Amino acid sequence: MSPELTLILLNFILLFIAYAFVYPKLQDKSFANIGKQDLLVTSASLIVSGSLFYGKDIEFSLVFFDSNWVVFTVVVFSVMEIPFGLWFKRRFNIKFGE
Repeated sequence: MSPELTLILLNFILLFIAYAFVYPKLQDKSFANIGKQDLLVTSASLIVSGSLFYGKDIEFSLVFFDSNWVVFTVVVFSVMEIPFGLWFKRRFNIKFGE
């Protein structure tokens, strides 16, 4: 499996668990609270990515440029989170200003 696919799969699994199982159980389902919880999920993704790729000279290909594992993980995580966040917003009728 390519390094890019490994990190994409890792991020997908973490986001799926967070948005399907953890975040729905929160009492306060505001974007501010989910943002705080999301820092933990992002940190977990970076820790696992780092344990796999830290110190290795591997280039990760984004569409317009190559990057290291940190930039790739953060960019891919952020892009993948958009559909999860929009689904969660609709599912629980969360307003952006809350």
